Amino acid sequence: MTPRLYYRDSTLTLHTGDAIDVLTVLPDDSVHGVVTSPPY
Repeated sequence: MTPRLYYRDSTLTLHTGDAIDVLTVLPDDSVHGVVTSPPY
């Protein structure tokens, strides 16, 4: 699955997609938290 922008405002940005896919395209030191869930 390709990472998709889910929401953005002046203080945060949310992406949806496979955690590995999303994290590999984000700049270094740009992530403050990652929320994941197991596949169903």
